[in-house]
Amino acid sequence: MVAWKDVKAAAPEFAERVRRLFDAGRHKTIATLRADGSPRISGIECEFTDEGDLRFGSMTAARKGADLRRDPRFALHGPTLHPEPGREADWTGEAKIAGRAILADRFSVEKMATTPSLSRTGNGSWPTSIGWS
Repeated sequence: MVAWKDVKAAAPEFAERVRRLFDAGRHKTIATLRADGSPRISGIECEFTDEGDLRFGSMTAARKGADLRRDPRFALHGPTLHPEPGREADWTGEAKIAGRAILADRFSVEKMATTPSLSRTGNGSWPTSIGWS
């Protein structure tokens, strides 16, 4: 499994562009798999940590969290910013990431709960560290 910090080390310019595109807006879209295998689309927030991880959270009872605990495969789409009419050549593009979610360890959960910039999901959230495979 490749971690985000590995992508950043192997292709720093590409990783920075993806990060800028994801940081361009707060709300992203995640696709998970329901128990019957059909897709579920949900809104989500995520961020890149100083440690080089991409993290997101889900409320304990949220269906997307249950989906990821059962089947960790996901696709994450950055915020959608439309090109201005007549200025399509200036459009920055969009970014998507697919992989497998890994439930954060206890240390990471505690750190996120006490770090305001990492705990935007509120009480009852379970942060998830993202990896790629």
